[in-house]
Amino acid sequence: MVIALGYSAAASQVNIGAQILPYSFFYPNLGGNPFYVGVPNSIPDASDQAILSQLLAGGSGSAVPASAVLHGSLPSDFRFHDISSSIPQYVHEKLGTSESAPGPNCYHVVMSAILGDRFEDRYVHDEELAYYFTRYFQVAPSPDMLGSALIYTRNFAALNLGAPGRFFVAAGEHENHVGEGYEGLLSGMMPFEMVLPRVINPSRIPAALGASHEHVPRPSAEPAIEPPIFNFESAVQMFNAVAKPDFEQRYIRSIDSGQHGALMLLAGMVFQKGCYGDWCGYRIVPATAAMSSIEIKADKWSPPPQPENDHHYIYTAYFPSKGDPFERFGFDAELSAKIEAYLPTMRYYIERFRKVKDLRWEAFRKSRIDLLTIENMWGLVGRVNEMLRKDFNTMTALLRISPQAAEDFLELTSLQWQYQAMVDKFWPFRDTWSQSKVKEELATLYREKYFHPESEEFRLEVIAHLRSRGVSEDRWEAIISGIVEQIRDIDPVKFSRFDGSQGIKFFDILDAAIGQ
Repeated sequence: MVIALGYSAAASQVNIGAQILPYSFFYPNLGGNPFYVGVPNSIPDASDQAILSQLLAGGSGSAVPASAVLHGSLPSDFRFHDISSSIPQYVHEKLGTSESAPGPNCYHVVMSAILGDRFEDRYVHDEELAYYFTRYFQVAPSPDMLGSALIYTRNFAALNLGAPGRFFVAAGEHENHVGEGYEGLLSGMMPFEMVLPRVINPSRIPAALGASHEHVPRPSAEPAIEPPIFNFESAVQMFNAVAKPDFEQRYIRSIDSGQHGALMLLAGMVFQKGCYGDWCGYRIVPATAAMSSIEIKADKWSPPPQPENDHHYIYTAYFPSKGDPFERFGFDAELSAKIEAYLPTMRYYIERFRKVKDLRWEAFRKSRIDLLTIENMWGLVGRVNEMLRKDFNTMTALLRISPQAAEDFLELTSLQWQYQAMVDKFWPFRDTWSQSKVKEELATLYREKYFHPESEEFRLEVIAHLRSRGVSEDRWEAIISGIVEQIRDIDPVKFSRFDGSQGIKFFDILDAAIGQ
């Protein structure tokens, strides 16, 4: 379907000295077309530059007088200035398009527009966003600063000491009431009766998928629902930390990644991607209506969806900061070196995920990553997490190691979440299947997709692990041949009934082959 080009306008004003000067922001419904600031003809021409200078202070582009505006839907009682060069390129590319889910979420819009291609067309987990915003961003001087990132959080008092670390006590009676009546849990004491509000989080892939170490997670993916807010382990950590005298030295307070992210434009309008459903559009909507503008696509058997209540959310604007992150957070050289040793392996798995992240249905099924490779990736992530959690919490540790190591690890975990959701959607095991049917399908899956030890991909995977272990290159081929010989004749079907919890003990075999 071809969408006809159209323009919308949002009216606003700027305060310059003692003057209040009106303007309008004119934006297209499709990217690749000009964006304009219109100044009413009733305002003296001399005011244009002052208005534009204030509006574009947060951007890197400029305004060009538009002597002839071609599109007929634009009014004639304005002087138009083309500000397209001040609008992030990512907005130009994506506006009016849609992306399939699972995949790019609302946070990838913010990260791609501000920090570049590393985040484009992929899922960005909220922990990854919290890390980047804590390390590289600061609160914007104005909530409507052009190009700033808006993070939407719940509009009730809360104590957030880092990811996941959100603890709330409810005083309201209705489970969906998320406005007044909530207060932060400010001590280690837990009330016996705690009512937690429902939290719909458009940024989040269901936790049961992202955290699952299963090759066929069930039930099938539902609209992204935030897991229970209260996290007992984090609460215990918080309570213990408050009692320790070195708390401030050991703990870095990260930003709250919230429930949604968007990119501020002009006149109170934001660019965002938000929906629950298969195809999610990139749109421009009012900042104050961003949450209610999220499309909730229900199937024909479901009741009509209720939009989010915008009054239940507040947003904070952030923009990139200047300064040395190491000066702000300190640097743990020993921990960083340990994590950096895994960089070759992390990068191998990142590239494997990148190759399949845009595939759908049959293309994904044909190119699905071997199950053994996924199990090895789980093992790697588990080992790195274990090292990170020896500090007070994972986020603190990530902020105190080299950015290269932290950011590769976070990209890997975000891609892991996306891949796991893709497995659930594109290779589903139906809840209606009988046990015998599930057993049969699992056997087929393991027979066809568990491993291919003589493939080039498996060879490259082993090499990545050998690089991380510091094994000299002259030993690689002998080690690879030994591993292949040892596992070649294993029948993977015997692992199918465990669905990811048991399989070839790759790391033990690797250690023995290396001689460790």
